[in-house]
Amino acid sequence: MPKIIIANTFSPEILSDFDTCTDEDFLASGHYAQGLLWSAEEDDVLVLPTAPGPDFARYAARLMGLDPSRVHVTVPERGLMPEGLLSPDTLLDPPFTARLARLAGPAAHVWPYYYDRMSAEATHALGLTRSTPGFGYVDEGGARLLNSKANFRAIAAGNGLPVPPGIATADRTTAVDYARQALASHGAVMVKQDYNAGGFGNEIITLDHQRRTGTRNATVLAHHDDVHGHFDAQWDTYTNGGRDRVVIELYIEDCVPVYREMHLTPAGVEAFGHGEMLMNPAYDGLALPGRAGDRSRNPDFFDGAERIAEVVHAMGYRGLMSVDALLTPSGGVLFNEFNCRNGGSTHIHRIGQRVIGGDPLADRTVLVRRIPAPLPFAELVERLEEQGLAFDPGRRTGVVLATDVAPDGKVQYCAVARTAEEADALERLLPAAFGHGRKAA
Repeated sequence: MPKIIIANTFSPEILSDFDTCTDEDFLASGHYAQGLLWSAEEDDVLVLPTAPGPDFARYAARLMGLDPSRVHVTVPERGLMPEGLLSPDTLLDPPFTARLARLAGPAAHVWPYYYDRMSAEATHALGLTRSTPGFGYVDEGGARLLNSKANFRAIAAGNGLPVPPGIATADRTTAVDYARQALASHGAVMVKQDYNAGGFGNEIITLDHQRRTGTRNATVLAHHDDVHGHFDAQWDTYTNGGRDRVVIELYIEDCVPVYREMHLTPAGVEAFGHGEMLMNPAYDGLALPGRAGDRSRNPDFFDGAERIAEVVHAMGYRGLMSVDALLTPSGGVLFNEFNCRNGGSTHIHRIGQRVIGGDPLADRTVLVRRIPAPLPFAELVERLEEQGLAFDPGRRTGVVLATDVAPDGKVQYCAVARTAEEADALERLLPAAFGHGRKAA
C-alpha cells in the first residue's frame, strides 16, 4: 500500500519554544526532513518543505535499490510558515491535495513525521481516514498526549516502570519547593519543558560548575534558596506561558541514555531499533547498539519499553514510538520519556534495515555523528569510494552518508563495522578523507 509521507518535522505542537526558534533552526529542520527519504518506497509520495539535493536523492535510492523515478517527491509552495517548514495554507490547498491524491491513489495511507492538526486535516482532505491506521485516535489530538513528558511519568509509574525521582506540576510554588529541597540535598536537578525535542527545553540547575551531560543549558546558583528568583524569571519559558506543566527531576550522575524504538501496528508492537544516545554535553550522535546492548544484557530496559508500548497500543495509537531511559551506575534503569512520532534515530534504523541488512543490531556496530563537509555531496561520495571507505554491501561495512550537506556545512554519517573498535577506527579516518583535520562532531 503506498503511503504519503508528510515531513512536518518542526510542528509547533511539540515545541514549547517554537516562537523563539531562529531562521537557522527552521532551515535546519527543512534539511533534517529530507532524512525521510530513507523511509520512502517505490510509489510512495514524499511531501517535503524543501527539495532534496539530486545527488543525495540518487545516492539514497541507489543504496536502497529503488527506482528514483517511482518515488514522488513533492514540495508545496512556501506559505505563511518560515522557510524550512511545511505550512498549512499551502499543504492543504485543494489543488495540492488533489495532486497528492492522484499520485498516491485511493489505497494509500498517510504517514506524517508527527500527527499534528495539520497532518490530520490533510488526511481528511485526501479522503484517507479509513486507510490510515489509528487515525481516530490522532484525529482527536491523541498524539499530543503521547509526546508529553508529564503524561509519560504518570503512565510509566502507573504501569510499574521506575522513573527518575521528581515531579510534574503547573504550580510555581510546588515547583520551587521541590527544586529548592532537591538542590539542598542533591546538588543538581534537570528541569524540562513538557513539550520539546532533541534535548531542547531541558536545563540543568546546579550549585557547582561541574560539567554535566544531557543539555546545552545549565544554570549555576550560589545557593539553593536562589531558585525562587530563578523560577520567577523562567516560569513562562518552562511552562510555555502557563499553558503546560513543567517536569523537575533529580539529576543522577554518570547515567547512560538509551532508547528503544518500536512500531505499533494494527497487529501489535514490533521492534524497530534501539541504541545509545551519545552526549557531548548534549545530544551528539548515536551508537548502535552501544551500551543499550540487547535483551540479555538489559532485560529490564527492553521489557519495560515493551510494557509501556503495549499500554499505548491499547490506547489506540498506531505508528512509531520511542521510549528513552537511563542506565544507572548501580545497574538499574529509569524510564524518562516517550515520543510517539518519527525521531532522530528513525532514518538510521531504516538505513540498517534497507542498506546494511541482516541483523545489524546483533552483528554490526554503527556510529552516527555529524562532521564538517567542505565538499559538495557528490564529491564526498567520490572521496569515500576512492579511499575504500564507502559502504560495501557484500561485507556490510563502511560509511553511509545519512544526509545531504546541511546549511551549517555538516553531513551526518553512519560508520558501520563488525565491532565497536573497528567502527571507532573507521570514524577516525573520515576527517582526512574529507580533506580536513577536524574531528567528527
